[in-house]
Amino acid sequence: MLSDSVPKVHTLQAQIDDLGALYHQVQSLRLIPALLLQGNKPSGQTQSEFERLKQIGDSIHSAPVQEALHQAEQSLGADATEINSNPRREIRKKR
Repeated sequence: MLSDSVPKVHTLQAQIDDLGALYHQVQSLRLIPALLLQGNKPSGQTQSEFERLKQIGDSIHSAPVQEALHQAEQSLGADATEINSNPRREIRKKR
């Protein structure tokens, strides 16, 4: 039984790493609109920002990230502990 769980642990760790990297890429998107609004930038730099957007989009659509998102959604659906609850959001809902 232990030998069955080792590949699962490695798979889960790889999925966590993939989603963590994706999270950081998506967070970096917050900087792009401000950079694109500055009119004095060379067009090559603007082009690189659009390329970065495309790379992040490709990353989101990649098979490993899609599999990790699918597994996370299944896991969340199977979890009856409401661990995903957000206390601030729940308070706002009650208002």
